[in-house]
Amino acid sequence: MSGITCQNSTNIISIVLREELIGGTIPTTFGSLTLLNSLDLSYNDLEGSIPSQLGMLSLLTYMYLQGNFLSGTIPSELAVPPLSSLYLYANSLTGTLPYQLATTNLKQLSLYQNKLTGTVPTQFFPWQLSKTLNVPLYLYNVIPNNLTSIRSATFINLVGVFGTIPTSIGLLTNLSSIYITSSYINGTIPTQIGLLVNLTRLALVDNFLTGTIPSTLTNLKKLKSLDLSGTYLKGTLPDILFKNFLLGQTSITVNPEVTATLPLQLFMNLTSIVALKAPCILVGTIPSQISMLSSLTSMLLNNNMISGTIPREVGTLSNLVSLDLRNTQISGIIPSELGLLKLNYLNIENTLLTGTTPDSLFPLFTRSFLFSPSMITATIPSQLTALRSLSKLQITQASLQGTIPPELFQLTNLTTIILSNNFLNGTLPSTIGLMTRLQSLYLENNNLGGTIPTQILACSSLKYLYLSSNRFTGNVTWLLNSLSSFTNLDLSYNDVYGVFPSSLLTITSLLQLNLANTLISGDFPLQIFSALASGRMITLPPGFSLPKEIGGLTNLTVINLDSQGLIGTIPTQIGLLSKLQTLILSNNQLTGKIPTQIYSLTLLTTLDLASNRLSGTIPFDSFPLSLSYLSLKDNQLKGSIPRSIANFTALSSLQLDMNPLTGTLPQELNLLPLHTLYVSNTQLSGSVPDILF
Repeated sequence: MSGITCQNSTNIISIVLREELIGGTIPTTFGSLTLLNSLDLSYNDLEGSIPSQLGMLSLLTYMYLQGNFLSGTIPSELAVPPLSSLYLYANSLTGTLPYQLATTNLKQLSLYQNKLTGTVPTQFFPWQLSKTLNVPLYLYNVIPNNLTSIRSATFINLVGVFGTIPTSIGLLTNLSSIYITSSYINGTIPTQIGLLVNLTRLALVDNFLTGTIPSTLTNLKKLKSLDLSGTYLKGTLPDILFKNFLLGQTSITVNPEVTATLPLQLFMNLTSIVALKAPCILVGTIPSQISMLSSLTSMLLNNNMISGTIPREVGTLSNLVSLDLRNTQISGIIPSELGLLKLNYLNIENTLLTGTTPDSLFPLFTRSFLFSPSMITATIPSQLTALRSLSKLQITQASLQGTIPPELFQLTNLTTIILSNNFLNGTLPSTIGLMTRLQSLYLENNNLGGTIPTQILACSSLKYLYLSSNRFTGNVTWLLNSLSSFTNLDLSYNDVYGVFPSSLLTITSLLQLNLANTLISGDFPLQIFSALASGRMITLPPGFSLPKEIGGLTNLTVINLDSQGLIGTIPTQIGLLSKLQTLILSNNQLTGKIPTQIYSLTLLTTLDLASNRLSGTIPFDSFPLSLSYLSLKDNQLKGSIPRSIANFTALSSLQLDMNPLTGTLPQELNLLPLHTLYVSNTQLSGSVPDILF
């Protein structure tokens, strides 16, 4: 709370005038306020020096003078014993830091953003171990060589210090934590740090340390956390430290230049270990002695530089359920012995493994098996009888090749089959009709061909059918007439043909229909507007034209037919839709001129005809003045922008780029509330409106 607080109506005990635009200098008479315990003049316009008379305030506990224009030196007289917090940052103070301040009860001293020079007095070193000291970069805070003055210290927390870590640190045997971060210390880590037997945490982060990690760190039996990241250390992590990490006894973070290998003594002495997880520094190979870790349930060696092959001995780890080798240099083939395991997670993405996936691994597909698509291939084995109880089969992005065996559809308990994003070929077997419990079939992005078997209609529970981006052919009118129980159907990017049923979009349970890039034909379904308005996702086959009958849908407020493959012209009857507020026909193949009847749409705020083949002159005079968004980009429209553009007082976005427009940009554009103006790839000239800068 700002203001001046008095005791007994006469004696001032607190002055808090923060951000009050006070100028001038700090009065020397403040030194006579002998009962003052708090002084806050921060973030004002004070100039001049800090009066030494403030040192007469023997009860002063808090002094906040930051954020002013104070100059001169810091008076040593400010070393008042009760002073707990002294904030002088963001001024123009010069000179050195008085050592006397280290002899007070200060807990917080903030001096950054000043012009102080020299070195932080050595008296501050023991002081700052448990206090907050913020000093300018060019006020050197150097670690002293002799640390005997802090022999009883239990922790060190230093930021922004210079120098090296002295060997005398080995004398501080009471230390439990060392944090020297974001500093400028250089040299090596002294071996004497291994004498600190009580140390539990060591963090030397973001420094200029070089050399290797001393082996004496293995003497730190109580060490729980080691962080040497952001340094220039290299070499190998001592085996014992790495073993402690693998056992979960020590958390370790180091540079990528520091490496480690799987220590053999780990396998000989720690057969009860259940989880093996390595940091991103592991090199070398997986030794065959891995088989000695018979209790192992998870082996997570991902994101390392390990190389060599997967030893067959991994197949003897009967309790292993998770194996993650992704983003490594592992090469060779996948040993068939892995199929003997209880694995429910195997990830070998982005490795150098090659060859064909063994059939013995196929049961893993039913759980979680992630491949590296470019290096490994696999087929669906026909010996599937052992999986008769399977309810879900999901194998995506697994480089599956070959055909879908008919035996797959004898697994009549399956409710979900997901084989998308593979390289499957051949046809869809007619035995699919046996799967009366099948609810979801995802086969998109493969190389399947032939006709879609009519037996699929026997899958009475089927609701989700995704066959997009394959090579299916044939007439699918029979399928389009039988979708009463379907929820989602995607036949896009196939060469199927047929007639689009006029009643198809009246099936309200059909929430998603995608027929893009097919050969299906028919009349434009006017029901699409109500379907889209209800949130259903409908993509028509290409080649439909907007019918004149659209003018009869006078209650329409939104038309959004983006990317629907429309051809032909925009019917003039569009002007009859007096309630229309949004008209989006972008990314189609519409031709002809923009109908002037759009002028009748007095409520229209959004008009998007971008990326079509529209021609003629832009009929600005026929656009409703209510427009706030107008996009005509990427067409074949000609003409210029008239000065009457100023009449579109609500227009915030105007996109005319990629049209052969001519003329100059009218200055009247400055009168509009424009946020975006796209006129690139035109022949327009002139200056961009100032309003856009």
